[in-house]
Amino acid sequence: MRTDSTLNINYSEPFAPGTLGSKTYRIPGLWTLNNGNVFAAADMRYDHGSDSPNNIDITVAISPNGYTGWEYNIINYFDDYADGETATDSASYIDSAIAQSSTGRIFVVADLYPTNGGWKTAGKGTGYVEIDGVNRMLLTAGDYSAAMKNFEYYIGDNGVVYNRADKTATEYTVDEEFRLYKNGVALYMDQKGSEGVKVQQNVFYKESELSCYLTAYLSMRYSDDNGKNWSAPQIISSQVKENKETFVGIGPGRGLVTKLADGTERILFCVYDNAGTFHDPVFENASVIYSDDNGVTWHRSGEIFHKLGLGKTSEAQLVNLPGGVIRMYARNNSNFIAYADSTDGGITWTDFVAD
Repeated sequence: MRTDSTLNINYSEPFAPGTLGSKTYRIPGLWTLNNGNVFAAADMRYDHGSDSPNNIDITVAISPNGYTGWEYNIINYFDDYADGETATDSASYIDSAIAQSSTGRIFVVADLYPTNGGWKTAGKGTGYVEIDGVNRMLLTAGDYSAAMKNFEYYIGDNGVVYNRADKTATEYTVDEEFRLYKNGVALYMDQKGSEGVKVQQNVFYKESELSCYLTAYLSMRYSDDNGKNWSAPQIISSQVKENKETFVGIGPGRGLVTKLADGTERILFCVYDNAGTFHDPVFENASVIYSDDNGVTWHRSGEIFHKLGLGKTSEAQLVNLPGGVIRMYARNNSNFIAYADSTDGGITWTDFVAD
């Protein structure tokens, strides 16, 4: 703990090693909420520091009195593996970013991967298909890494699973957390890394009777009561990811809330992709996703391809500048910080330049 005598504030770690049984935390974010509480989020990496695919969950912490007295909630959690197991084929959440709108709604967005999912293993496409004008998540009873055209099922209204060929309902349903049921009865599987423990099947687990497509998804949860309770995960990939893309991931840390000239409040988060060449990281391209209706719908800006020798732009962060300018700072391959500016609320951007 560090004590700053000038400000007379005590600071302590929200994610000290061993918190909630995780020895390792990575990729933190901080936000001072509208009520003055401090809100933090980070990856729980348990016994390792590796990226997905691996056993990774996301926890949030709230301090009502400065930077002490943290209260925790693991909001993004998969149980296919026992806690603490290092498992390179686990389903996972990773790389969160946080923001709060003027309404008080707190947003946590993150990358979401099925079993064995990661930026290197993500298949091309969104994992969704349009059925009667609505994007629906695809499921299969076979190889979950096969082409999407081979997926036999989709999730319809109220979690009912339908046959894709004739749009008839099956005996399967899923709940808001994507856990699987058959004829209304929960389906279970053995938890890996433990003895005799059963966990409910989830379409993000390849061991389930039905599984979703192996690709990179973007997840969003929100809280309307200062982080005490959270919504079910909202998969927003189908709104902002293109079918030609494999990996699209969040720029972790913080989002940005800004006011447009007409008074509309816009919520923005950085994302980046690999433009179909995910095996070569130098092709990482930054963009943003944004919502003008408090997180109900999401849109995506154009990618910033012109990088003037920077090699890549990824894991970016945003700041408001005077005069309605939004500046994006991005990770790159140069020895300098790189930035691009937007004067239209993040829809279009200047070329990236090294500062």
